[in-house]
Amino acid sequence: MNELNKSKNDALIAIVDDDASVCEALESLLKSIGFQAASFTSARSFLDSPQFPNVSCVVLDVSMPNMDGLELQRHLASTNPIPIIFITAHRDEKTRERALRDNTDGARQLTVR
Repeated sequence: MNELNKSKNDALIAIVDDDASVCEALESLLKSIGFQAASFTSARSFLDSPQFPNVSCVVLDVSMPNMDGLELQRHLASTNPIPIIFITAHRDEKTRERALRDNTDGARQLTVR
């Protein structure tokens, strides 16, 4: 179902970050502007969620324990491509390059300082 032309009322955005406060803040923000949003504190909980098949976009933390954001990106690219917005608290040029290189859907860089 991951159609990019859904209206924002129909689009489900998943937030995947091991920091629960980040999940809560982003989910609240997205809902306040009319999006459906669901948050997950691990890649595994996201993949195991019954909401997973309906997700239109993922806001994804790069650094998480167990399966990190880049591993989840590769998994999604091979099974169920979904647009991804990466977030991180760390400025790491090698990780940024890997995320852009491994994105099969034409990733774009947006730097917020």
